[in-house]
Amino acid sequence: MNAFRFWTAALFVGFTSVPALAQQTSTANTSGAAVSESLSALSRGAVGFSYDDRYTGVKGSPYVMRVWQPADITLNTNVRIPSVRLKYDALRNQLLARPDNSRPDSVMLNIASVKSFAFQDALRPGERRVFRRFEEAPVLADKQAFVEVLHEGQYTLLKRYGKEFRKANFKGAYSENRPYDEVLDRTQYFLRRPDGHVNEVKLSVKSFAGGAPELAAKLKSVADRAERNLKTESEFAALLAAAEKQ
Repeated sequence: MNAFRFWTAALFVGFTSVPALAQQTSTANTSGAAVSESLSALSRGAVGFSYDDRYTGVKGSPYVMRVWQPADITLNTNVRIPSVRLKYDALRNQLLARPDNSRPDSVMLNIASVKSFAFQDALRPGERRVFRRFEEAPVLADKQAFVEVLHEGQYTLLKRYGKEFRKANFKGAYSENRPYDEVLDRTQYFLRRPDGHVNEVKLSVKSFAGGAPELAAKLKSVADRAERNLKTESEFAALLAAAEKQ
């Protein structure tokens, strides 16, 4: 029996077609008959109907990765479920699975039973991306969220995919003239020290040194030897790994 199907009872929440994030608005009726009726009403002194069809949908995505990715799931019991197609909705902190890739239905998993999951990134072949629960989060509300482990050693570098939903705002005299809903990225990075303390950091040598002052001199030494500006997540993960080895 397929391992995923065997453990579905523990993880299953329900089949779902994830609801659109679009603001609920009525569809504008701009047919010729409707326009004629409105003009006729106005000519008689009655109230006419106005139509606002500027709404253009949703920008951005709630998902960490927009396409279904093959992944392994590890439960809190340390049981591993291999080869499941997943999406992580970071906005609503939901983990969706597609048991049958030939059907559009997805299963919403019970994340309380999930310890971690790992993608084989389709965009970066051979690279394994591990996500685990943010148990040491400084903010209580974030402890149930999942974070990506960018580096794990004496120090751990974590990435939280924060998301914020902003409704369209284009009606009224003081509107922002924004005819679309938007999902904004609010990415955060955290550095976990050997004593378990966690500090939010930016991708800069100065910020890393502030988050781990006992490692500051080594971080600066490694960065100076690189003789270039470090910019990417992978470069800072490598910086942390190299500083640990000094």
